[in-house]
Amino acid sequence: MFGDSGSANHTEHSVIVKPTSKTRLIKFGLIFGAIAFFASIFIVLSALDFDFLLLPSSVMIIVLEIFAIWFFWKYTNVVYDYIIATGELSVDAVYGGRTRKNVFTVKISAASLIAPYEGKQAPEESSADKVYKCVSSFEAKDIAYIVFKDDEGKKCLAYFETNQKMRKLFKFYNSSCCKVSAQ
Repeated sequence: MFGDSGSANHTEHSVIVKPTSKTRLIKFGLIFGAIAFFASIFIVLSALDFDFLLLPSSVMIIVLEIFAIWFFWKYTNVVYDYIIATGELSVDAVYGGRTRKNVFTVKISAASLIAPYEGKQAPEESSADKVYKCVSSFEAKDIAYIVFKDDEGKKCLAYFETNQKMRKLFKFYNSSCCKVSAQ
């Protein structure tokens, strides 16, 4: 929307989650599972001499499998959108470019800590009730984490990637708890 050239108190930043072995396995499983399911139904119907059901059931199964792959494939392509506006950090997950889900929203001034990720688990993570990992990968640079209480009073910790403008806004809205460098 405004990017880095608009409002001084607004910024947006997006990161694409890098494919992991888990997402590759899910993609392979979706395709292989669909082929194996189709083949097994085809073999069972042939073995039971239900030849008259082969064509209609094959068409129906293929349509259902294509729909299932289309529906679940989006969960293997995730983009995280970070938006800071009016003193709030909002993190959304966009699945497959089609479905947007708000992961969390927090007032930056209500955070108890905003600190850089230093390559290992944050000390506060062990006592957190919820942990959000909203990064492209933990090898990315400029990862930070924020500790806050959600609407239910649960302690939350969220990892996310930052840019320079985000770090400046964190300092602006909560300088006492912000440990990230504005540079």
